[in-house]
Amino acid sequence: MNSSPLPRMEIYRQVRVVLVRHLIDIGRLSIQISMQHIRFHGSLCRLPDVTATLTPEIIQSIFSELGRIRGIRRVDSNFDNWRQVEGAGATWVPVETEKIVAPALGTSSLDVFDIKDDGETGQPGG
Repeated sequence: MNSSPLPRMEIYRQVRVVLVRHLIDIGRLSIQISMQHIRFHGSLCRLPDVTATLTPEIIQSIFSELGRIRGIRRVDSNFDNWRQVEGAGATWVPVETEKIVAPALGTSSLDVFDIKDDGETGQPGG
């Protein structure tokens, strides 16, 4: 267990040091620190020019380092591109994101449907 907690700004600084050491883009993360608890929201990604990929082992290493910051008892995350699998070992897996493809130029991208009272849909004017 970690001993007496550090001031919140010092914890925040140490969290950023860990993330920067692992070349994490901290601009894509929201970091909240309160009552010996660190929370992350957003995307856990490498910096744009870094070619090394982020792996589950690296993420586990990051969380281990964060847990060793004096006064921190808990680290939680809600990443939109990674999730921790429940169970023994609690490994990290990437979250598949649905990519939206823009329609080709010159094509109609919108289909219009009328909604009838009976719950059926139909083409307008039909």
